[in-house]
Amino acid sequence: MNLLPLVCGTVVLVGTGIMLAAVIRVREVLGIVELATEPHRSWLSHRIRFHRGLMVFFTFGYVAFAVSLLSGQDVISVTTVAAVFFCGSLFVYVGIAIQSRMSAAMMRTLQGFVPVCAWCKKVKTKASEASEEDTWESLESYLVKKSEVNLTHGICDTCQKKLDPD
Repeated sequence: MNLLPLVCGTVVLVGTGIMLAAVIRVREVLGIVELATEPHRSWLSHRIRFHRGLMVFFTFGYVAFAVSLLSGQDVISVTTVAAVFFCGSLFVYVGIAIQSRMSAAMMRTLQGFVPVCAWCKKVKTKASEASEEDTWESLESYLVKKSEVNLTHGICDTCQKKLDPD
C-alpha cells in the first residue's frame, strides 16, 4: 500500500486548517490599518482584502488538491498544484508590499518623549542629524515635519473671551 498520497493529503489538509485560521485573523490586521494615515489606509485595506482573497483561493486549492490526490486524479492534482504555486508567488509579493507600506506608515508616527518649553510651547530638536546642537521650533512646524498632519488655526472659547469679553 502506497502511503504517500495519504501522508500528502493529510499535510495538505493541515495546511488548509492553518490557512482558514489566517483568513479569520486578517480581521485583526484590518483593525490595525484604521490607525494608519489616510494615504496609506485605503491602499493597505485594498491589498489586505486581496491578500485575504488569495488565502481563500489557497484554501479551496488545498482541498481540491487533497481530494484529487486521494482519489487518484493525477491531472487535476498537477493542475491544482500549478495554480496554487502561481498564486503563492502573488501571495508572497502582496504580503511583502503590505508589510513595506505598513512599516512606512508606522515610521511617520510620533513616539517617545518630546521636550516642550513650559512657557512658549516650542519643541527642542536637533539642528541636523550631523549636528549635536539643539534648536527650538514651534510645535506646529514640528508636527507638520514629523507626521502627516495638516494644521489649521482657530480661536478656542477661552481665548475668544479674553479677546472679546462681550
